Amino acid sequence: MFKKLFQRPPTAFFSAACRASFVAMSTMLLFFLFFMGSGHTLAKMPKLMQPSLLTTGSNNASARSSGQLSLQTSALPTIRLKPTFGRAGTFTTVVGDHFAQKDVVFVSCGRWLVAKTKTDKKGHFVLAFRVPLLSLPGFTLVKAIYGNKRQSASASFKVIAPLPSASLYPNHGLPGARIAITGKNFTHHGRIIILFSDPSSNISSVGITVGRINASARGTISTHFTTFSTLNY
Repeated sequence: MFKKLFQRPPTAFFSAACRASFVAMSTMLLFFLFFMGSGHTLAKMPKLMQPSLLTTGSNNASARSSGQLSLQTSALPTIRLKPTFGRAGTFTTVVGDHFAQKDVVFVSCGRWLVAKTKTDKKGHFVLAFRVPLLSLPGFTLVKAIYGNKRQSASASFKVIAPLPSASLYPNHGLPGARIAITGKNFTHHGRIIILFSDPSSNISSVGITVGRINASARGTISTHFTTFSTLNY
């Protein structure tokens, strides 16, 4: 058998090899056409290595030998206030986290710069400041400015309107006395009615009007009135 095989001319071996290659290529082509015709695509074929994305806690990106990509992020600087509301002139504490270590931070309340501090090794700081007396009622923005004054973290403080108050001078006297009255924390340019009442009188349980004025732009009043010449209206 081997003798007959080696007695064949070289062209016979070449023809046999060509036929074998043709059969193999035809088989692969049929398999490919069958694979494509069944609704599959090459994109759905399993991959030997597919990069994945991981998230960790610093600012550097690194590539691992396993083929995974690591994207690392850090928290942005934040501040919080305690308390978050109060009247102008009260104190509140601001706490800052996630700042750069040993960084200079300026704290502003509204349009006023109220404090300056420096973060510790962990990028943390705590300080107290007084809400400016001229702060208007409503929400005021508190900022912690850092990064060479180019960036800031902020929180809101609600300024509560103070209660109106008034005082008399003198606070006692004879009938017909002239009494000065001053007050603050009234509505800006608001209308003020001054009433005078005598608890022993039954004429009016509310009081008798002795003056009408408008508060100033800062909510203050300053005027006078005269008591009645007799307490028996």
